Amino acid sequence: LRDRDTTGAGTLDERLYALQHGNWNVVSIADTANVCEPYAYTGYGDVTVLTGAFGGISSNRDWTTTVAGYRWDKELGTYHARQRNMLSRLGRWHSRDPVALEAGARILQDYVGNNPLTHTDPFGLCKTWTHEELTTKALVGAGGSMQVFPQCINYVLVRLVRANLGQDKSPNSTKLERHYTRDIDGTNGNVLQANVAYLNYVARELREFRRLLDRHAKETACGLATRIDCDDALGALGRVTHSWQDYYAHAVLLNGDAGPAWSAEEPLVGSPDELNRELKPCSWGSLFRPGEHGWTEPAWRDVRGDVDGGKLRYADAVSFVQGKYRLYISKWWRMCKCCCLVG
Repeated sequence: LRDRDTTGAGTLDERLYALQHGNWNVVSIADTANVCEPYAYTGYGDVTVLTGAFGGISSNRDWTTTVAGYRWDKELGTYHARQRNMLSRLGRWHSRDPVALEAGARILQDYVGNNPLTHTDPFGLCKTWTHEELTTKALVGAGGSMQVFPQCINYVLVRLVRANLGQDKSPNSTKLERHYTRDIDGTNGNVLQANVAYLNYVARELREFRRLLDRHAKETACGLATRIDCDDALGALGRVTHSWQDYYAHAVLLNGDAGPAWSAEEPLVGSPDELNRELKPCSWGSLFRPGEHGWTEPAWRDVRGDVDGGKLRYADAVSFVQGKYRLYISKWWRMCKCCCLVG
């Protein structure tokens, strides 16, 4: 809603309404009777002004708030979001991220992780509680205890994250045991089955990690076969990392409540190694039958507002994986350091 003076007479003679969708994009503006200007956007937010019949025109309403709720600066030709300006035609920030590398970014001019079709960033800052962010923090934290590790951190991180994020893509996204979730039609009676499936999956990936490394344990040269197996071992570790992290996002009380599990005075937390019997994997639903997980990310993963102990879940996820990395990445380094040292 905006009232404004269009004549310079000192009175607010025009009232316009901005209509936004779930991405915060202003899709049209309307007066009290009609839609005045619809808007269409490219993947990175470049805007086209349309007529009511969706033909392209030049704006005659001088509307500046459009994609993701950002304000358009006509003089600079950029969107302004707090301290930063975004070049919509390139999908890049004109200035560096004011929080620098603290949020886990590796390219400071990134716009929403270079994935605007999946993520939104209405405040010009990094999205929170991503598997990439959790993995990066755990790996960097573990690296301090391994004397020769820093030379390979980017090599290892890229492969861990690639495999980790692959768990949320088809066909892995619907394999519930990989995400500490269970079928929506199940009752408390299938919790044991879901827990066993989860533990078996974790054990299977860790066996694969060890098998790939042990196959070349006696080799000193880093041949093609060794490099392939070393990379595949990181893939197995990246996949199981996702499953470890999902325990901290998807574990709920037996009654389906998420909050008290972590935020109570005596929290019921457990770990992927020792599943708490008073917790269960949340049920995976759909748009029409959301289940305990919901059909998108569950609400308690929002750590910014500490919703339902989100900060505690987040910290525990980083700490647990960090401990695992000290063990498994050290083993990988002993067998595979030649892979990243030679490129």
